[in-house]
Amino acid sequence: MRRRERPRTAALHDAARESLSKSRKTITLGSMHMHDRLLRCHPQFVVLATLLQLAACAHHEAEAIPPRCTPAWNIMVDHRLGISDDSSHGPDIGSGEWMQAVGRKSGVVDRQGHGPNPGSDEWCRAVDYKVFGRR
Repeated sequence: MRRRERPRTAALHDAARESLSKSRKTITLGSMHMHDRLLRCHPQFVVLATLLQLAACAHHEAEAIPPRCTPAWNIMVDHRLGISDDSSHGPDIGSGEWMQAVGRKSGVVDRQGHGPNPGSDEWCRAVDYKVFGRR
């Protein structure tokens, strides 16, 4: 009798798998059908999505990175790394203490303090690369 139960159980498992597979296909086809209907009935959604994507790209490009080690660059680095908070707590932007904090937070200077001299051209290039990805 056990031999008869095994094939029956296997058949039930196969039937359950097949049913699940069909329901997944139906759900996928249903969502694709709704997507196609939405695009045909409301083409303005496509235009809106495109405009939103372009606006996001334009905002990203609008944030021009100032030349290295200028006061504007220091402010942008401070903002990106979060050295000072909104209440201006923390070291003065551009000071030696600030440069040490930037070096540590950006990974330019290791825990032992090894790295380029803070404020040097090499330090500015390294921080610029770590923070903005610019070579």
